[in-house]
Amino acid sequence: MLAGKVQTGDGGGPPSCAAAGEIAARLRGHMARTDAPLHLDCVLLATSLKDSEGIDSARKILDSADHPEATRHRALEALVVSGDGRS
Repeated sequence: MLAGKVQTGDGGGPPSCAAAGEIAARLRGHMARTDAPLHLDCVLLATSLKDSEGIDSARKILDSADHPEATRHRALEALVVSGDGRS
């Protein structure tokens, strides 16, 4: 849900670069554990904040047939919002 707000600008605009970097750093622990309950949400938020590790994780989700179509669609949306030219 938070990733969606960042993507649409509902949070009052994008966070500053310093804040985005700090938030993404805190998300990395959850992103590293693919079995973590918050893994997908953390990946989407980090991707929306244009974090390189989040973008790499979102690309993996998008490219994996192991994930449901809805999950892959959410990853694609986050990649598009992040400005990823490879999505």
